[in-house]
Amino acid sequence: MGIQESVVFFALELSLFLWPVALLKTMNLNCNTLKMCLICICIGVCFFSCTNPRMGNAEDNKRAQGIYNTANRIFSEGKIKQSLVYLDSAYARLPVITPYGQYLGYNFKSLFYFHENDLDASLRYEDSALDMMKNVELQHSYPQEYVHTLLEKRAYTLSTK
Repeated sequence: MGIQESVVFFALELSLFLWPVALLKTMNLNCNTLKMCLICICIGVCFFSCTNPRMGNAEDNKRAQGIYNTANRIFSEGKIKQSLVYLDSAYARLPVITPYGQYLGYNFKSLFYFHENDLDASLRYEDSALDMMKNVELQHSYPQEYVHTLLEKRAYTLSTK
């Protein structure tokens, strides 16, 4: 959320709080009416200030995607171990890791350990990535990633048999 959007939401929340106060000053209202006004204000503030925790902030998702893309580029340049070090250190600096960001991290680590021939670790990370994709909102927002994860899981399972 940008600064302008934050200011708009703050102004909206402030106006939701101030109009009942002004109304109460001009009218002689009993305590039950005041309680109802305060409850409505709290519900309004919660409604307008909440984000969907199951999806995460789009900006945080973009940051995680950028880290994932850079780690993949480093990996494709043949700097395999450095790619994992980069991913871990960059993720450690993120203020928030969204469910999609977690999915990307698990997916990358699955690839890394598959390349290192540690199929057990690779499969564990692929299972974690698949668990993150069990989130219905993520499945709808990232359908290609969901299908890709299902196919990778199947391929890893077959390669361990």
